[in-house]
Amino acid sequence: MRLLQKTIRSYLGYSVCLLLVTIPVSYFAVGVAVRADTDEHLVATRTIAQRKILQAIRSGALSGISFADQDVSLRPSDDPRSFERFINRDIYDSVIGEVVPRRILQTNFLADGKPYLLQVTDSMVDRDNLILSIVLVQSILLVLLLVGLLLINWRLARNIWNPFYKSLERLRQYRLDQPQPLALDRSTVNEFNDLNRSLRELTERARSTYLAQKEFTGNASHEIQTPLAIFQTKLELLMQTNPLNEEQAGLIGDLEGASQRLARLHRSLVLLTRIDNQQFPDTEPIGLKAVVTKCLASMNVQSVSLETDFRDDPLVQANRSLMEIMVGNLLHNAWRHNIAGGLVRVTIRDRELVIQNTGKNGPLDNDRIFQRFYKESTDPGSLGLGLPIVRQIGTLYGWETSYAYIGGLHSFRLSISPNG
Repeated sequence: MRLLQKTIRSYLGYSVCLLLVTIPVSYFAVGVAVRADTDEHLVATRTIAQRKILQAIRSGALSGISFADQDVSLRPSDDPRSFERFINRDIYDSVIGEVVPRRILQTNFLADGKPYLLQVTDSMVDRDNLILSIVLVQSILLVLLLVGLLLINWRLARNIWNPFYKSLERLRQYRLDQPQPLALDRSTVNEFNDLNRSLRELTERARSTYLAQKEFTGNASHEIQTPLAIFQTKLELLMQTNPLNEEQAGLIGDLEGASQRLARLHRSLVLLTRIDNQQFPDTEPIGLKAVVTKCLASMNVQSVSLETDFRDDPLVQANRSLMEIMVGNLLHNAWRHNIAGGLVRVTIRDRELVIQNTGKNGPLDNDRIFQRFYKESTDPGSLGLGLPIVRQIGTLYGWETSYAYIGGLHSFRLSISPNG
């Protein structure tokens, strides 16, 4: 999830919670205030009406008393106690033809030794509408405020973070082998400027290291190749000298094996370096089946049983030399680490090359078998660079290489992407 989305989501969550709490609290608070105002009006009306009633009783004119307000009524009571209470009641209004809510103040009092019940009524229709209107307006304002804050925050965040996204995109496109340095725009935000400056310094150091390593590798491979060739030539001449005793011949044979191993190690390291430096730009459509068949034809398949299942023949866009090296290393690995009378099964299906072989009981270390110079085999001829070269070529073309131990077989899978 992007940082901007997480920020907006936090604001949105807080605002929604605030709305859910504020609207009912506002409705309750406004309702309490309106009812308190209504009760004050009812008490004031009751005070005036009760004073008028008491004067009429003293003067004996109670029968002729009348109230201009039709919501005030007086009738004899059966309860001799004095009390006062507020009640809510829905009463049918014949004028508007519907039931309306009313707030009623009932006062029971004694006058001239007789109990009377004074009832003052006030309609709550207008006040309820007022409460709803106030809460509705407040809710609309809160929603508009929320939407406005989110839009402003989104717009500001997009403008503020735009330089960061530009720098990130240019960093993705940057390559160490390009001559131009990493170009980043200046921002109005100090933190982004500090980040861009650190990125430029980091890429310059990485590029300097890359160029130095590339130069060293080229020089080292060139310098090693000449003395290695001289050493092998002199060794061959030494082997042709006479007389040689058995001990000398054995020592010369050991030196010959070591020189061959050193030569293969030199070629493998140079190949890895050239792959890292992407020095194989030439690609062409290659039939995977043809490459596998060619590699199998160059191998001694007498010591193990070979099974092939070529269901498909996908075309891959790659360098032919690298493709043959990759398939050859996988097949050599299956033969080198097999057992006498073992099995090698080669399958091509759905743009996948699967090479399975018998060998060591139990799975290999999946986290280390593709690391350089890692060896689980005791074979002195193994350099520990075959599978790393396979992984490096796969990475170069965006292909996936994986290992699994299935049904007693070591299975190496090469998955070629559709655009590969």
